[in-house]
Amino acid sequence: MAATKLRATEVKQPTEATLKRHGLTPELWRAMLDSQGGTCGACHTVPPSGILNIDHEHVRNYWKLPDEKKREHHRGLLCFMCNKYRLARGATVENL
Repeated sequence: MAATKLRATEVKQPTEATLKRHGLTPELWRAMLDSQGGTCGACHTVPPSGILNIDHEHVRNYWKLPDEKKREHHRGLLCFMCNKYRLARGATVENL
């Protein structure tokens, strides 16, 4: 099934544990989503699952950084396909 343009309200918020792991609050996550128009930051769609991944730079000791420092490395919210296959192969959100 192809990704479709759904409303931001249909995007599922990550679990509290996932948000905490990335140094985010529900309000900060919603602000990220709203700044992207409620869609994937790369392909501008919402996947059928409604799940967008928190994309971040892969810096040394990311998981040990304080929350404020983790947020400095966030690049946006991406669907699985963009996060796993497009950006993992060296593309950037800017050059997609």
